[in-house]
Amino acid sequence: MNKRLRRFGALAACWALLTVLITLLGTASGTQEDQPDLSQMDSLYILSENQTLLSAPDGGYFAVTSDGISKTYLAKLTASSSGWQVQLLQHFFPAYERVFMADESLYLLFSVTDLLEEASEQTAPAIQITRYWIGTGEIEGRIIRNAVCDYTRACRAEDGGRLCLVTAPPSVEITDTTPLSVYRFDSSDYELVVSETMPQEGGEPSDPESSKPDTSDPGSSTPDSSKPEDSSQPEENPPVEVRFHLLDGPVTVTEMEQLYLEQTGGTVQVTAADGTRKLKGRVVTGDIVDVWIGDRLDSRVIACIPGDLTGRGKPDSNDIQRLYEFLTNGVYLSDAAATAADLNRDNILDTGDLLLLKNLVYQKS
Repeated sequence: MNKRLRRFGALAACWALLTVLITLLGTASGTQEDQPDLSQMDSLYILSENQTLLSAPDGGYFAVTSDGISKTYLAKLTASSSGWQVQLLQHFFPAYERVFMADESLYLLFSVTDLLEEASEQTAPAIQITRYWIGTGEIEGRIIRNAVCDYTRACRAEDGGRLCLVTAPPSVEITDTTPLSVYRFDSSDYELVVSETMPQEGGEPSDPESSKPDTSDPGSSTPDSSKPEDSSQPEENPPVEVRFHLLDGPVTVTEMEQLYLEQTGGTVQVTAADGTRKLKGRVVTGDIVDVWIGDRLDSRVIACIPGDLTGRGKPDSNDIQRLYEFLTNGVYLSDAAATAADLNRDNILDTGDLLLLKNLVYQKS
């Protein structure tokens, strides 16, 4: 009898242990499979205003959250027996509008105010797009200038760096008939332009130029009044190509005037980005330099001082901070500032340029 009781007790103990193990395994399995509830997570890296949860390719989730004003956090959520572990991967400025996953990358879209040129008070709405490479954590930025986006519509990112967004100039109202514009993030240009359009509900793409209205009347023999009246008439001041020009180093207006006088015999007019004529002081990144030969405009360039990203005329610690923020957070740089920052002239802004900029600043100080 005692042997039977002992045997039964041993069997009961084993069954109880097995039940506990099954329960624990079920709990752990549930933790791995259940989607995290961001609204219930207590973490400094989970902000409450705007939240997006995306499945990570290697397991777990990406959480993109913001405070709705000036800050965005990208965090990786990994399941464990004690709950979800939160690891901050990157922070961005300002608050994001939408985020998409494609090409093993995250594309974050931001509405920003675009400073048209450094040292200028002229601004316009723009769309900043930052790509976060999941495998390496590298960041790359692009911008769509002078445009707004309706993020509630059928915006998306596709493989191949193709971004489909419903955008329009700031003065144009976005409606159901506004076309879906296609941008190529993998373009070599920092500023993105429309490569094709299509109706919002889908359809065949079209060339943006072909979508312009035909103002001519097919039933009339009257020539199109929009055509030039007489192409044989020479223009008094033909348009001059404006290009960015990286100077050798800091220079004053007086020094530049003397330089061009000696080299070309021409006169120089320096205009700040806000349209103010500069008669003295430093030439800064973003200034417009016109060279006149007699009464003819010979050339026009936008000055770029090596390392001067912030429009002060010479590189300093503020420029180091600006380039660092661009490389780490995709903070906007104007074309002039980007040209000034490309110190090794390889058409790519990276840590090599940041190192050269630090050397340039610290050597001078």
